Amino acid sequence: MKLSSFRKKPSPKTSAPSKKEKLPPIRIMSLDPALRNCGVVLMDGEGVLIKADTIKNPAPKKGEERSKLADYNKIVKEVILLVQNQLHHNVPLFVIREDYAFSAASSSDTLLKELGGILEWEINKQPGVYLHWVGIGQAKKWACGKGNAEKDEVIAGIKSRFKFEGDEHQCDAYSIATLSLEVLRPGTFKLDSKQKEVIDSMGDHSLTLERRRAR
Repeated sequence: MKLSSFRKKPSPKTSAPSKKEKLPPIRIMSLDPALRNCGVVLMDGEGVLIKADTIKNPAPKKGEERSKLADYNKIVKEVILLVQNQLHHNVPLFVIREDYAFSAASSSDTLLKELGGILEWEINKQPGVYLHWVGIGQAKKWACGKGNAEKDEVIAGIKSRFKFEGDEHQCDAYSIATLSLEVLRPGTFKLDSKQKEVIDSMGDHSLTLERRRAR
C-alpha cells in the first residue's frame, strides 16, 4: 500500500487537513536507543498514547565483565518483541528512531551506531514495518523550541506542550513520535511557530518511510 494512503491531504483552499477525511489506522513506535536505557513510545494515528516505557540495561557491577554484545542483545530482543506484538494488530507500524550525532566520535557513540545498525537490520526483517529516523536537533526543537536544548529543557517542553510526563528517555521518544505523526498526518497537533519551522525544514521527509519499508 502506498504511503500516501496513510497521510492527510491538505484542502485545496487551505493548508489545514480535511476534518471529514477518514484514514486507515496506523501506529507509531518511536525509539530513543542507547546501550543503557532505551526510551520507547507507542502511539496511534490520532496521537493517543498507547504505551511509554524505558528498556533498562543496568551497568555492569564492579568487577563484572560483560561484552557489549550482551548489552546489544537485551535492547534488540526487547525492541523486536514489542514490534512483533504490535504486528499482531494487523495495523501498519511506523518505527521511528532518533538519528545519530555524526559529529561525535567517542567510543560510546561508535557503539551506539553499531546498536542502531543491528536494530535496523532486525526491524527490516519484520514484514509490514516502515522504518525511519528524525534528527536529534529536529526532535529537540520540536519539543522545546531549541535544537541544542539540554535534557531538562526537552522534558519541560514535552510536559508543557503535550502534557506528557516521563523520564528523559521517554520524553525523547515522545518528541520523536509526535513529530513523526505530524509529518505523516499534518494537522494532528496544534503547532507553535518553532514547531512549524521544524516541519517546514523537513519538507516531504516522510517519503523516505516508504522507501525504507521492510520487505
